[in-house]
Amino acid sequence: MRHVTCAVATAVLLALLPGAAPAAGQDATPKTVRSKPASPVEIDGVPCAAGYVFTFEGTGRLHQCGLDRDAVVHNAGLRKGTTVALNPDGTIRYVFLPGTTMVGEHSCRGHGHGWMTHFHPNGELRLCWLSRNEVIQGVPCSRATFLGEFFGGKYATTEFHDNGRLSSCVASTDTDVGGQHYEAGDRVKLDPDGKPIPAR
Repeated sequence: MRHVTCAVATAVLLALLPGAAPAAGQDATPKTVRSKPASPVEIDGVPCAAGYVFTFEGTGRLHQCGLDRDAVVHNAGLRKGTTVALNPDGTIRYVFLPGTTMVGEHSCRGHGHGWMTHFHPNGELRLCWLSRNEVIQGVPCSRATFLGEFFGGKYATTEFHDNGRLSSCVASTDTDVGGQHYEAGDRVKLDPDGKPIPAR
């Protein structure tokens, strides 16, 4: 039952996450080819571990693999064991961290395919599921928990603009940001300059 619950939860999470599927009107991701090298191989500068490796059909560019060692992939510092998925242009689509991992200054949840982490094309962190409450640029942001996400409907993502500024998070405590008051549990949304975006 535990394996079924985790599988269902992962499927729900992948469906909810931004960037997990092409939007209406966008081209679908090109088909991929699966191989299973018996030893580590480097593709497009990415050190892939032995095991399943996916490349894009027609171009041979890397789509997805597990890292054989710690590496910087398109400006994002990633640990050995991270599953990396790339877009056809070579930018990072998403990663699955091998466990709770410090990504820059932030402690992001990982382990298996339960928590997906996103990066901007320039390598800046885009979306993280915090493993602990953090004060980010003066904003108290809430950690994500399995029970909160899948049974409480919390959806506690912490998101960033491509300039590194906080874009959005769920407030872990009552707080005031730029003259705007937020109760614990409210979602704080900020523009690239750090100013609150009024709720619509």
